[in-house]
Amino acid sequence: MRVTDRYLDTPDGALAAAGYVARLRRAGSEVDLDVKSMAAERRGALHRREELSGRAGEETDPRCWPPGPAHDFLLERIGDRSLAERFTVRQRRRERTLTGEGAEIALSVDRVEVLHGSRAARFAQLEAELRDGDEAVLERLAAELTRYAWLRPEARSKYEIACTLLGVTAAPPTPAAMAVRVLFVCTGNSARSQMAEALLDQLGGGRFEAASAGTHPKGVNPLTVRVLAEIGIDWSAARSKSVEEFLGRPVDHVVTVCDQAREACPVFPGARAMLHWSLEDPAAAGGAEEERLAVFRRIRDEIAGRVRELVEAQPTSSSASRPKWSEG
Repeated sequence: MRVTDRYLDTPDGALAAAGYVARLRRAGSEVDLDVKSMAAERRGALHRREELSGRAGEETDPRCWPPGPAHDFLLERIGDRSLAERFTVRQRRRERTLTGEGAEIALSVDRVEVLHGSRAARFAQLEAELRDGDEAVLERLAAELTRYAWLRPEARSKYEIACTLLGVTAAPPTPAAMAVRVLFVCTGNSARSQMAEALLDQLGGGRFEAASAGTHPKGVNPLTVRVLAEIGIDWSAARSKSVEEFLGRPVDHVVTVCDQAREACPVFPGARAMLHWSLEDPAAAGGAEEERLAVFRRIRDEIAGRVRELVEAQPTSSSASRPKWSEG
């Protein structure tokens, strides 16, 4: 099956700023409208989102499309603004439906071509979408599929992948004056603080500017890179940094993630809060590689829980005051 998708937004990026994507899909002679939320939660190869669908037309003026839930929702978000095409995605799709264990899953192999002006990019993706049933069935299928060496977890949507390949932003960046600047500090800046920085980048919804540093930096641990890759984060280009690089820079929150760094961390006069997370050092784990990886995964998941709490504590409205977190 051949499918052509056109992704739309207002000239000022109002939809993406609100966390949504509008897509016109032509399959055969019909044109459908899909309004999707950006991924609200990501775990490994999985992401969860909301989606509304309806009918549309070839023109980009939604006021000419048939009314319906997706159409009405879109108009509520854009008001009297116009829509413009961001880029086009062409797909050759092979799809089958899997049923079992009380679930229905659409499994597709997509060969994708992304077009934006004179630029083009291509990639292939195996996608599984839960249409009905228990999410645990989808998680088991994802775990089974990622055992194959030629498959890797990918929690980004096609829209996000296309934006990355084309070098365009998935959503307008949060103004620097609005972004909450968080510095994670540990001793070596090799594992815990690196994971925290990567996870806040992934889970922060563009509302945070994350960085990490060490009081005695010693290089990024390869197992840190591996366990982050397992959840769809490419951290291969990361480097260890000294806290001295950040002295004099504006920082809103400083989070120490090991007890030694808490004692040795310098003072950041402009910081609104100094937080401390007492986390086990995965780099100190002994045993075989699989045993050490298990420790790194456990600490990664513990940090992810802490990061989610931090994100949830920050108001989403840019006009809201910044939160004051207690030390803990």
